[in-house]
Amino acid sequence: MSESAYLVCRPREVMLPLGKPIRRGDGAIDHFNLAENARNSADARLNKVVWKFLADCAGHPIEIKSSYDADFESVAAFKEIGGDEIGEVGFDEYVADWAG
Repeated sequence: MSESAYLVCRPREVMLPLGKPIRRGDGAIDHFNLAENARNSADARLNKVVWKFLADCAGHPIEIKSSYDADFESVAAFKEIGGDEIGEVGFDEYVADWAG
């Protein structure tokens, strides 16, 4: 399984997938991608999703969690924005009717 990263809001029990962290030679994260060979920052829809997530979680602590973090299981059951499981909400649905 490859590493994935998520924005997490524990008080709301929700998380937003950032995708695979793409690292530079020194190990620092350069960017994230959800799609093969693409930078999330180049996708207008994903940018809108991130800004809505930040607005929804304003006033709450937000953290970035890796699927490799030792305590990832503590957030793994949170509702995933963009997820395809029952009860989760897709990206398009999440930003529908949001003026952002």
